[in-house]
Amino acid sequence: MMNASYSLLQASSPTVFYMEPVPVYPKCITGYVENQGALGYWHPPTNRYVTRIVPSTQFLSYCISHEDRVYGIDENYGAKGSSLYEFRRQDTDDIIVSNKVSDQNVKGAVFLLKTDKFFYIPGFGSDNLWIVDALTFHSFTVVPTGPRPHGIYLHLDTFYVPCRGEVEKDNADLIYRYQKDDLSIVLPPVDLSRIQSDMGPRHVLFMGHVMYVVTEFACEVLKLDLDEDARLLKRVRMTSPITPDTTGAEIRYHQNAIYTTLRIKDQSGYLIHYDEDLNERGRLKVGRNPRFFHLDASDVFAIVLNQEDQSFTIIHLQQWKIVSTVTDLNLSPQCFVP
Repeated sequence: MMNASYSLLQASSPTVFYMEPVPVYPKCITGYVENQGALGYWHPPTNRYVTRIVPSTQFLSYCISHEDRVYGIDENYGAKGSSLYEFRRQDTDDIIVSNKVSDQNVKGAVFLLKTDKFFYIPGFGSDNLWIVDALTFHSFTVVPTGPRPHGIYLHLDTFYVPCRGEVEKDNADLIYRYQKDDLSIVLPPVDLSRIQSDMGPRHVLFMGHVMYVVTEFACEVLKLDLDEDARLLKRVRMTSPITPDTTGAEIRYHQNAIYTTLRIKDQSGYLIHYDEDLNERGRLKVGRNPRFFHLDASDVFAIVLNQEDQSFTIIHLQQWKIVSTVTDLNLSPQCFVP
């Protein structure tokens, strides 16, 4: 059990370029500053913003919230392994760590899923899935996965774990599947090599019996029919030509539409809008390296985090235009929660 606040890095307001309308800003942003994990906290009523270094962390990545708690993971590829943190949010600038658990067998934790009983955390650098007891905040078990797991998603009674793999090892094709109530039961994986080798599945989403997959190396979005052995219904390329500098990143669903982010090394990326049949309806240029985006609770805005620019871009989805840009975050943002 921990109970400590962390050193203040910066307490001035970031730069906000307003157009209209203005959404509710995220309140907690995870990221890093010069190889140290950092947590930013926003006070929307006053536009006050602080960034705090979290000691002994390397890279705070994915986070989720529950009531007055924020749960975030430190990727950490070092000897001590990855960590799961529980932060308690305050009305002041203080951000308190109330719980922490680490496991040296888990490296490069990149995603987080919580159920009533457990946290599920893929170890991208250790090819496994870390399960933490949500009640005791202790490690429960570690389950092997395929190479380079990048997410975990629960659909009906099955966990899906897209394993990005590595092109040079010819293993970038599998989405592992596990039985919900017993992860020792490994179901036959979804094998994308039937479509094309080395696609690099990164994230997925589900609409009934349909699964959409965004791929990192092939830079494509796939539409698969799970009722027909993951039969390919359609595939679209996010950009052309495909190079090592172009990668698919995130995918989300909103009001009969699919949204994805496209990353281009050292250049501005894009938020891309498709209909459910993967016909492109538009794309907007955002900042550099947009790894993560969020659809806010009003169902009106998308908020795209630009890692290399230390900024985020706010997009009005119905009007399909950028309505504001927030810069000078003093951290490279990875994820946020409202």
